[in-house]
Amino acid sequence: MTAVVEVIGLLSGVMGIWSFFQDMIPGGDGTAATFRVQVAVDGYSEDGSDPLTNGGGGIQTIRTYNVNHNLIGTGGETGSIGSGEYQDLAVGQQVANQATFAEFYANDDAVCIAYISATLHDQTHWAWTGDWGYICGLDWFYSGVIMPGTDSKPRCTWIDRDHSEEIKAGVIGINWAGFISHEQPGADYDGKDKCDNDGAFKAWAGDGQESVISKRALRSRNIEGRLKKRSKFVGDDRLVISSAANQTATELCTHPSSFGPDFVSLEEGKYCNMETRELLPLCGVGVSGKCFDVKAAKSELTKRAEPGQKSKIIEW
Repeated sequence: MTAVVEVIGLLSGVMGIWSFFQDMIPGGDGTAATFRVQVAVDGYSEDGSDPLTNGGGGIQTIRTYNVNHNLIGTGGETGSIGSGEYQDLAVGQQVANQATFAEFYANDDAVCIAYISATLHDQTHWAWTGDWGYICGLDWFYSGVIMPGTDSKPRCTWIDRDHSEEIKAGVIGINWAGFISHEQPGADYDGKDKCDNDGAFKAWAGDGQESVISKRALRSRNIEGRLKKRSKFVGDDRLVISSAANQTATELCTHPSSFGPDFVSLEEGKYCNMETRELLPLCGVGVSGKCFDVKAAKSELTKRAEPGQKSKIIEW
């Protein structure tokens, strides 16, 4: 199987190349730019009548621009995209120019995007992964989206228009050509040249507002500052359990920009409480002292779940 497009991203903790195949790319009819928004984790809303309800996030609008950065199209509104789901969004154009740059505006329900792929009006294909939120200092989480041909999963980037959970970005902007690559990056390449004003990836708090990608944030990995802000949704008692070797509870608990549900790494044998940033070993043979019991957690959640309600356990 031949890749339709190859883009640079973060594979197993190092910069590499993600391959996008035909079934990961939206179709196009030659009259619009079409974007596939793949969601990793949706937001969470605590509803007294239905405490297990997940609040799906979505895109308020998409704006497309030509090579001269002139606006050529607006559209693509979604209602909601749930965890692990995607939607294909078409944006009509005023002129038949290639939409080389696109801005994605969140609605008021947060969403963590694993990747966006595109088929422009001229039938060219492009893509971007949520790794870039992590690289450029935005709020991020792991995703359960398996990329074909690898055993790796990209990270996802959080966006939220009303910033109710202190998520930084309400808008992200992507220059598609900046992420196309057919060669493996060098071992010392960190990708930060693609962040903000002079780079291929941009992010703002909202329409017409200031950039939320700061050079200081790119240099800092100080967890203390982040502990003053929320690291998960209020009332979010979901638990993500991952068996992926490159998804560790330690990284989530110690990274200043991670945000999302509590997390278990089976491979690492550790649990991260995202609210307190407490890191615990998983209970098992040879483990003494305080530990996290995965089996007990699953059992408790199963007892509390009511018929028709979604499970709070997300297993990758």
